[in-house]
Amino acid sequence: YEMQGSEDMVLLPNDQVLISSGFYFWDLENLVPKPEPNIFMFDLKAPSAGPQKLVIEGSFLEETPDFTPHGLSHWIDGDGVVYLYVINHRREGDTVECFLYNSESLSLKHRSTIKDESLYNLNDIV
Repeated sequence: YEMQGSEDMVLLPNDQVLISSGFYFWDLENLVPKPEPNIFMFDLKAPSAGPQKLVIEGSFLEETPDFTPHGLSHWIDGDGVVYLYVINHRREGDTVECFLYNSESLSLKHRSTIKDESLYNLNDIV
């Protein structure tokens, strides 16, 4: 898989690094092709495997064709569940997408979208 437009990464306690890919400026839509939006995992314990593309489960990508991942942050709850927050530069404005990360299946499950007119020009979330 080709990583294009990577902007951010987060290091998890299990030595996996999650990497955003597919950042795009919508102002260039008629000039430059939009890269495929992806989130990758790179395992620091097995670097020869290279970056692995995460599967985004469900219908999120079909329902959000303008998904443009940018900044990443994560939170791990008391049970070890990893929540990944992704800044998404959609055509109509910025959102924060919340996913659950499954390190065994290398997949993301979309949980919610945070959208508000006061959220604009986002780069990262803490």
